[in-house]
Amino acid sequence: MELWQIHTIELFSSFLKQQKSRYELHKSNLVERWLVNPKHLKELEETIAKFDVKHDFQNKE
Repeated sequence: MELWQIHTIELFSSFLKQQKSRYELHKSNLVERWLVNPKHLKELEETIAKFDVKHDFQNKE
């Protein structure tokens, strides 16, 4: 895997984790007010799980 691809995956994973943190912080408020569709939030959680970087790519150059 190219270094730029690894970097892109790491950035995307970080972005998804930030979105999940924001969602968890405001979850009840968002769902109660119907500002977001709960199904979409579940899809976000599943996407985070798929793209969660579980390897330390920095040590694999």
